[in-house]
Amino acid sequence: MLSASQVREDVAFLRAGLEKWHPNLYLYSGKTEVDTFFDRLYRTLPETMTEREAYGLIATAGSVIRDGHTLFFPSEASTGYHNMHDGFFPFKTWWNGKSLYVALNYSKTQVIPDGAEIISINGVAAAGIMDFCLKGMMHDGENRSYPVWVLNNWFMEYYSYFYGHPDSFAITYLLPDGTIDSKTVKALTKQEIFANREKNYPHIKFGRKEKDGLLLEINKELKTSILTIKDFHNDILKKEYKQNFKKTINRYFNLIGKSGSEYLILDIRDNQGGAVRYGKILLSHLMNTPFRLVEAYYKVNRSAAADPGKRIKKCNGPATRTFRPRSDAFRGKLYILVNGGSFSNSGIVASALEHYGRGVFIGEETGGNKHVLCGSVKYIKLPNTGINVEIPTLRFVIRDQQKNMGHGLIPEHLVRPDIEDIIQNKDVVKEYALGLIRADKGR
Repeated sequence: MLSASQVREDVAFLRAGLEKWHPNLYLYSGKTEVDTFFDRLYRTLPETMTEREAYGLIATAGSVIRDGHTLFFPSEASTGYHNMHDGFFPFKTWWNGKSLYVALNYSKTQVIPDGAEIISINGVAAAGIMDFCLKGMMHDGENRSYPVWVLNNWFMEYYSYFYGHPDSFAITYLLPDGTIDSKTVKALTKQEIFANREKNYPHIKFGRKEKDGLLLEINKELKTSILTIKDFHNDILKKEYKQNFKKTINRYFNLIGKSGSEYLILDIRDNQGGAVRYGKILLSHLMNTPFRLVEAYYKVNRSAAADPGKRIKKCNGPATRTFRPRSDAFRGKLYILVNGGSFSNSGIVASALEHYGRGVFIGEETGGNKHVLCGSVKYIKLPNTGINVEIPTLRFVIRDQQKNMGHGLIPEHLVRPDIEDIIQNKDVVKEYALGLIRADKGR
């Protein structure tokens, strides 16, 4: 157990770190609002609490900072122990903004079918669970597309962060025929969950596979190429996928040129970003005019940190200059697929493509913010709880900061799968893009 004085020390440590390094600390909430949050948190802590309870309180700082690159994680000792010894919620879930569904069942017996709507877990309404989790998760401004995407991929992780590791889960659920039923499902270790998902879904590829980070498909009949970029982190591409970004992208566009493709579908869904220079490499193959990715960078001006009006100052950073497209850049029609997982550098790339009128966007609102976001994180550990915090130190003004409404890029064609599409592994967004291409060719 932790005492209130121990957690207060951590709150003060976190607050000092944010004030020292975070350039977007007061972007969405004024200094008075941020100060009020921390003062209230400091005063209202219970006399004793568990590490999980302390985490749940401290992580709510994300709701006032509202920055997608400010992350809170439980201590490594805690997560390491739980990962080896404790049980987790054995389902992959899907939240559509109103309802929570079973997308994949990782329990030993599939007593709750895929597609069932979860009404409650251990007596707590599903909507209440999602609201509670989202209050302690990363997001930029008013945009919730990224944390929802994160929960749709790692619900069992974040449920454990906020609700712990019960031995079992009493689940009330609704079937498509209107039947309401309840089942109690045993919590499973991660090792059991990973084994069951392979057994229950042998047709699905789980994890990262070699040569799968950058993919190219060519549809000769439609004269269409489909380029999927799952990551802009070259170290991850090299280590996990055995691919080099620049070499692979250059080779792919050479193949696209030779194929005679008139259309290109660029799929950056689920791509959480990476180095800006790799976005520049990609855009040099796509643009038909000189382009910029980032207008300016700012960091905390420590000599004037006490004055909110002078708190940040302009500084050097990559990718502020104007770049020229390649002479052999793709000149055909471009369609870009995005969703809430199109975050960070993917959002920067999408913002540039939209700004220069290069392509048609299809899918869901991108994660982050298309005008301004943060990066270049500093890692700190709170001294008593061991909670790990990522604090960004650099503001990226992508473009038109005065137009910032706290949202990502919203596609002109809003297309989102429903739970049936999810459980059938049906890619309705890509099919929609192919439908637009067929219609264009038929004109």
